[in-house]
Amino acid sequence: MKKIFTIAAVFLGFCAMSQEAEVKKLQAGISLSEGILMNQSETNLISSPGVGNNFGIGVNLHYMFAEYLGFSTGIIFDIQQFRYTVNTTTTDGEQDLFYMYKDRTIYQRKNFVGEDGMIDLNTTYDGIFRLDERQHRPIFLTIPTMLTFHTKYYGYTRYFGRAGLRNSFIISNRANDTGMRYELNPQNQLVPTGEDVTTMNDMEPQDEINFYQGALGLSGGVEWKFSGNVSLVGEVAYYHGFTPMFKGDAVFGSDDKNKSLFNQNNDNSLSFRSFDAKQRQLMLKVSILF
Repeated sequence: MKKIFTIAAVFLGFCAMSQEAEVKKLQAGISLSEGILMNQSETNLISSPGVGNNFGIGVNLHYMFAEYLGFSTGIIFDIQQFRYTVNTTTTDGEQDLFYMYKDRTIYQRKNFVGEDGMIDLNTTYDGIFRLDERQHRPIFLTIPTMLTFHTKYYGYTRYFGRAGLRNSFIISNRANDTGMRYELNPQNQLVPTGEDVTTMNDMEPQDEINFYQGALGLSGGVEWKFSGNVSLVGEVAYYHGFTPMFKGDAVFGSDDKNKSLFNQNNDNSLSFRSFDAKQRQLMLKVSILF
């Protein structure tokens, strides 16, 4: 009799362990992510030394509208850091890039250029800076829209893949700049102040990064239901940006009115430049879903 009870207990325990977890149609939870940014320059004007990073925190929402097919979205705050250097040697020779600033605000063309295309001497400003290297620190609000393909549960574990869009909207942007201070001489020419190379911290480039950043994404991972309806999810993703990171010509009015970076021509007039790059991300994400 004892043997029969022992065999029955072992059999029931095995059945309990081999049961599939309950499938929920709606799951929500919090997530943390860490990503590597690989910015690809689309111009010879800049280059990216190394990779940047993206730390994300937010909430996720997953809805299964078929047995193995669902939709994934959420709201994520992405805190990025990436760096680029300015390549001053061009086909026209040495062309340094400058910007004008007051306190931490970097002026746009419309703020300091006169009708003659030169710097308006009546402009109130704190200084002019030659830009050699910039570290951007933007914050984005990201809303992913992804189709999700699930396997069935194997015990309390199932696997998934996702494909779709990552939609990011910029909230703020600060920059740490390395370069040298310049000033205007009486002939309206830019000349160095004689100071050593310096750093300008927490500068505010106005509208330099595009408001919307779009990326196509693929990801895969595993979900483990470890307690009741609570799941731990690990995910690896790759996102390929298809929109320009930086703003170019203005849509209305003067093409250069919103640009900040310029070089000075031989006749002291200014030529404005904008950067061009796209972003790729490799990301590791961990979520708790309920």
